[in-house]
Amino acid sequence: KVGSNTYRIFRKGWSGINIDPNPQTIRLFTQYRPKDINLNIGISESGETLTYYEFEESAVSTFSEEFYKMRIEQGSKYVGSKVIQTKTLAEVFDQHLNGRHIDVLDVDTEGIDVQVLKSNNWDKYKPSMILVEDQDESVENPAQLETYKLLHPLGYQLIAKTMSTAIYLLKQ
Repeated sequence: KVGSNTYRIFRKGWSGINIDPNPQTIRLFTQYRPKDINLNIGISESGETLTYYEFEESAVSTFSEEFYKMRIEQGSKYVGSKVIQTKTLAEVFDQHLNGRHIDVLDVDTEGIDVQVLKSNNWDKYKPSMILVEDQDESVENPAQLETYKLLHPLGYQLIAKTMSTAIYLLKQ
């Protein structure tokens, strides 16, 4: 519940698909969000086998070797790694959406957010709103953001940027 961008809308009656490679996180989703589809898997651009680096603070666990090294340098307590077969967003949506529209897509994957977004079938699935982790505070021009470079040509407008989240809205 703490730190979740989507828990508030869940409490308003919305439901969705929660994806996390950490089984403890999925247990919490299952406990607190039983109406949702909760999947203990990883997502990557091409549905491949990746190393998942786990930290004591599960929110910073990652598939990104770069983020793993950065977290080690910052003093995060590393607890181990495991190899996980991933799927693409398109595969998950094909399997679970049954023709439903996505109102909100929230991507928070510690360093591979753009790769996760690239794994979607944008011709078939165009969420109304996308929240994506983007902690690059050094960018002065939003058009320089990697998420912007991907989403803007797909019809999305950057409407807000917090310290850690960029919010995009599909243009009507």
